[in-house]
Amino acid sequence: KNNFGSKASGSSGSISSSEVLKKFTPALVGRSLSCTMCHAQINSTVMTNPLEDNEVWANTSVQGDLVVPRRNNSAGQSLARMFKEMSWGRAPNNIREVSSLTIAGPSRAAIQSLSGNASGGGITLSSSLNVYTNSGNVTCEGDLVFNGVVYLKNLNLSTSNGCRIYATGTIFVEGPITWSSGSANQNLQLISSRAVSMGADSSRLTARMSGGLIPAGLPATTASEILADASGLPLVDADSSGQSGLGFDHLLISAPVVSSRYGGAFNGTIIGEVILMRLGSLSFSFDPVFGRVPVLGKIGLESVLKVVE
Repeated sequence: KNNFGSKASGSSGSISSSEVLKKFTPALVGRSLSCTMCHAQINSTVMTNPLEDNEVWANTSVQGDLVVPRRNNSAGQSLARMFKEMSWGRAPNNIREVSSLTIAGPSRAAIQSLSGNASGGGITLSSSLNVYTNSGNVTCEGDLVFNGVVYLKNLNLSTSNGCRIYATGTIFVEGPITWSSGSANQNLQLISSRAVSMGADSSRLTARMSGGLIPAGLPATTASEILADASGLPLVDADSSGQSGLGFDHLLISAPVVSSRYGGAFNGTIIGEVILMRLGSLSFSFDPVFGRVPVLGKIGLESVLKVVE
């Protein structure tokens, strides 16, 4: 350990993308986490390279490690010391420093360059809503690529080794995600170059996007683009639907902005620049399936998460 009570890294060098999730087992990987980390219960690792120096994690419990880059904040204090001196509900097992930690959202260009079955698996273009949406059960193995907005409602998914849904627009999730396959490797990966929004109606989403929760480090157009994507959709808020306690398993999300109004346990991994989950004693755990299956398929995990020890 170093003199801040932090775990120093071992051998130096970039960690291969296939090994990052196995090595660190992160539940949350983000750059702006303050809202999520208020009273949260993190049962796995957290990885962060803060966009701003005033991150406040109030009464948060982290049962895994906290991984931060070896750098100072604007006050000349190392990130390791800054986080060590926070008021924790339960402090991390270790505050682990790495040489560099790059966290980003998938790029629009990267998703547009992909090829995939944009109308397969039971997700098709709705002529009335002008978005891609599911109807009936969805069967998916591998990659589905959509140039536009995706609206998933009460998704029932059959997959043996994983379904990866890529979208250039916002991916909206409403209601539970259920599984009909029963495979040990079943998983869903939601990958957007704009945002993933879960359980928020237009009013709640507007409040989140315009309430100063999006740091200045992100493009100013991001919030307005997300709201434009939501326009005209029949979105229902988690509270109004009686599903505020809804949880998710086997789910990986990667987007510049990830927002959810659901408050149940989350088992998987969230990778985002800004992560806005429901306030309260939320529980996040890494799902071991993401140490076994391909992650982010054609664009590669290294496009959104890169670690150099």
